[in-house]
Amino acid sequence: MQTTNPIRSLSLAALGVLLAAGVIFALIFVSRAPAPVQSPDGGLADEPFAQVSSHESFVRWLGEWRTLEPFLSVEGFRKAEPAAGAIAYPRPPEFARPVEPQEVAEPMAGRYAWNPERDKFADVLASYGEPDSLVNVFNRDGRGYLEALAFCGTPCTFDDAYWLDGSTLVVLGNAESLNVDGTPRCVREGDPSTCYRYLTVTRYDFAAGTFAAWRSPDAMFAGDAFAEQKRLRFEASTFGGADGGTVLTDANITIESPVGGGLVGANFVLRGMARTFEQTVRYRITNERTGRVLRDSFTTAEAAELGKYGAYSHDVTLDPDDLKDGDQLTIQAFQDDAESGEERDSVQIVVTYKSMEE
Repeated sequence: MQTTNPIRSLSLAALGVLLAAGVIFALIFVSRAPAPVQSPDGGLADEPFAQVSSHESFVRWLGEWRTLEPFLSVEGFRKAEPAAGAIAYPRPPEFARPVEPQEVAEPMAGRYAWNPERDKFADVLASYGEPDSLVNVFNRDGRGYLEALAFCGTPCTFDDAYWLDGSTLVVLGNAESLNVDGTPRCVREGDPSTCYRYLTVTRYDFAAGTFAAWRSPDAMFAGDAFAEQKRLRFEASTFGGADGGTVLTDANITIESPVGGGLVGANFVLRGMARTFEQTVRYRITNERTGRVLRDSFTTAEAAELGKYGAYSHDVTLDPDDLKDGDQLTIQAFQDDAESGEERDSVQIVVTYKSMEE
């Protein structure tokens, strides 16, 4: 009669228990593992960023910033969870307006990021020269309107934009890193050269109405990699070429938008260049039908130094009750003489009012 080795039986039983425990642990671990994060377009969260970061414009943009911080990498953007959701536009719909012919013609059209079909564009220099930054987008929903897409205050700015296809836009920028109390995160308080910033990437899918945003880790940049490029792009697109802050005109004040002879609604942006005392630009808007002055106010230009031109940009809001479709509005920009107080360097255009109601 054959006998069973009790030690061998115990070993086999113990091995079986261990294998069973391993299988149970693996099943529990897999079941508790987090599900892949879904992006707004339904794909894995990393897939949209792979498409964004492989574009030549992204590669060029990151390369410029790496000249100031060599340790920047594409992988760094994947460390933080991307923000995502529905696109929230920063201004009410009534601020949207049709574009004027001059705005979609050279040289101004040269600064925009156009989609492949050239029926949409983004303008990251929409508020160039102002402390705050604004990105405008044209025709994002097929209505042919220009409207604000993204806005940020003084702690951040926009560098560039590009399209992945006919309805998907990517906006590139950078922002200050802030402490919990909202103050800049710096090694030495009050010394901007020791403050941390991070790069921002936002993908807008206008067909789906969604966005996804990524950011790099904090870094200390010794300057702004795109400040000079943006200055040259703005001056070239506004005046057909500029050098050292000079403008191709003898006038001390120009009005670049709205365009003379064009249409405006009750809300529009008054924009131009100025070389004035203390950078102050006065403006006055008169309804020629009634003779009434609708606005008499001022704004300031941002110039690198005295004697140079600086850009000014100012949101104008008129009372629709003071207007009728077809009213001719005279927009006058000028400065007050520092000694006599008289108006001088006056320029003016005439535009036509049209309500933007559907």
